[in-house]
Amino acid sequence: MKKINTAIWVSNLSSKTGEGILARQFLKDFLLRNKKKIIEIRNFQQSFIYKNNNFFKKNIIYNNTFYHKYFELFYGIYYLYLNREKKIIYINYLPLWNFIIFLLLPKKTILGPITGGSVIKNANSVGTFIRKYIFPIFFKISLFIIKKKFSKVIFSTDLLKRYIIKSPIFFYIFGYVYKIFSYQDVTYKNKKKYDLIFYYRKHPSKNDKILIKIINKLSDKLKICIVGDHFISASSNIVNFGFLERKKVLNLIKKSKLSFATGENILSLFVIDSYNCKTKIIFDKNLITEDIISSKNFLKVDLNNINLSLKKIDEFILDYRFKFDNYFKKFLVQKNKEINLFLNDYFK
Repeated sequence: MKKINTAIWVSNLSSKTGEGILARQFLKDFLLRNKKKIIEIRNFQQSFIYKNNNFFKKNIIYNNTFYHKYFELFYGIYYLYLNREKKIIYINYLPLWNFIIFLLLPKKTILGPITGGSVIKNANSVGTFIRKYIFPIFFKISLFIIKKKFSKVIFSTDLLKRYIIKSPIFFYIFGYVYKIFSYQDVTYKNKKKYDLIFYYRKHPSKNDKILIKIINKLSDKLKICIVGDHFISASSNIVNFGFLERKKVLNLIKKSKLSFATGENILSLFVIDSYNCKTKIIFDKNLITEDIISSKNFLKVDLNNINLSLKKIDEFILDYRFKFDNYFKKFLVQKNKEINLFLNDYFK
């Protein structure tokens, strides 16, 4: 076998998580532009070689959850240092707050999409206090390091734009996650069994008391499907499905008239899956994204005004059929072109 000329570390390649799906898309984009390369792709669980558009020599390396959780990051950085004479890529995990990653990675590393930027409204716990007040400090440290070490970076969403819009020192692009959106004119003819589907997670950046209150009020007259953590409610109209395989979640989304975006990210995998399954989406206007709000299939509501939000949702559900939105389709096509042009240069 010819000499391996590219080494890639990717912590998560799962088809069941947002991070894994984003990593798969990024890896796909790189491989499409490097078909003639011999590439080694590694993480704690897998090691395989890509050659002539084929993968082989796959095996389990290490599957200890303790080491996976606490040492995989450093092992990945060490692996890239060992291969620093080759082209090296670190795909995930890459939250902007973790400045240690950017500090330790070799200077020539190609970075996968950088994530982060959840909206934290109230710092009512230690976790939310850290996210609201400490993380922005870490963001600045990471950005300082990135400017010194890396000439180009790509961000998964535009949630972090407010931290670097005044820092045009390095070349960057936002919204890589738009590549996961499907803009094909496909219509699903599934019978709608549920009025609303909601992905519920008990997490500092996701647990929104107002949103939970709205879900409970909607359940007075709507049949609601919950996936994720158990949603406590006395309503018989709320059905908990728990954590499911992604294929089953997609099936539930297709059977739902509307979906409700979680409180921290309008461009989450759940939202994208909802759009791709032709299910309309409701989201908090505080998550405003200029491109998204133009779509006919997104409804923004003010969660601080519960009565008005309920009224708007009642009107939205009367016309729940997914509509063709040529403007948003053109936006997605243009965004893909911009990202692909960036990647053509980024992967050189």
